[in-house]
Amino acid sequence: MRFDDLAAAIAGLGCSVEPEPDEDGTAEDIHRYRVPESGVRIFVRADEHSQGQAGVVWSLSVSPAWWREAG
Repeated sequence: MRFDDLAAAIAGLGCSVEPEPDEDGTAEDIHRYRVPESGVRIFVRADEHSQGQAGVVWSLSVSPAWWREAG
């Protein structure tokens, strides 16, 4: 899935997508974003040399801390 499509769908639900600083030293070919309203982290391929994969969502992650707070 393309990140732009996912970000548009998230915005359509009334949530925001924000760039997240890379304090953990994630590989340079991955950009990180967060959805503050849900605790979701989105990892997006950024490498222009990855055979058309730049801008594709690589993975999604939900913070266990968010689930504790929401529960």
